[in-house]
Amino acid sequence: MKLFLYGIFFPSILFAQNTRTILKKDIEFVIVNEITDKNRFDTSINKLAEKIDSLLVIRDGINEWSNTNVPTLKLYFDPRAGNNTSPVKLRYNYSHKKVEVMLYKKSKELENFKIINSLKETYDLYSSKDSTLIGKNLKYRFNNSKDYNIIEYRDSIKTIHGFNCFKVIIKELDKRSFNDIDFQEVLPNSFIYKEMYVTDEFNSIYYPLTINKNVLNEYFPLEVKIYSDILKGKVTLLTTQTITEQP
Repeated sequence: MKLFLYGIFFPSILFAQNTRTILKKDIEFVIVNEITDKNRFDTSINKLAEKIDSLLVIRDGINEWSNTNVPTLKLYFDPRAGNNTSPVKLRYNYSHKKVEVMLYKKSKELENFKIINSLKETYDLYSSKDSTLIGKNLKYRFNNSKDYNIIEYRDSIKTIHGFNCFKVIIKELDKRSFNDIDFQEVLPNSFIYKEMYVTDEFNSIYYPLTINKNVLNEYFPLEVKIYSDILKGKVTLLTTQTITEQP
């Protein structure tokens, strides 16, 4: 059964009966970018580059896009160009007042870690080499957009690490940009899709992927698949590797 919930009318009463435990867990996530269809992806990213090129010619009278910015565009959005196809592991240590986040490059080497102050919605960022403080009291940035809608598939069930999860799909406008050019400006009415298996037994607004804050207030995704209209043939996958209860 499908249940449609629209972000702009996200009534909290729909979730009033949910009962959740306080999130006190160590959770390890793995994120990987994959090209699932090489031909479709190459066609998509070349089309995006051509659209931006045309816009620059019209707007600024320049035609240097192909020589200067196409390689940079592909470094950002083509995981093959930036050698970003290796899995990335993140470990989130959730407690009542703070969240400790450790990012492992290629799932092995600790790249950096941060400590989030849950009460102030700020974080401190540290170097992995010598624990040097890189940034202090940095404002945590949430996705608060209202340009999205949700479909719940509560009859599509999956058990993940002992938690009964159901399927949720978020559809939202693709608001990415490159070099101050919004994707919506060159390819309007393009969307990003986030297909998730979620639990409503616990939740946290701090999460490895950019998921709408309203959604994270209601669900905790344990599996996520992200794909888009603009970059067809590419997916981002998040899986939960371990969940360990804290005392």
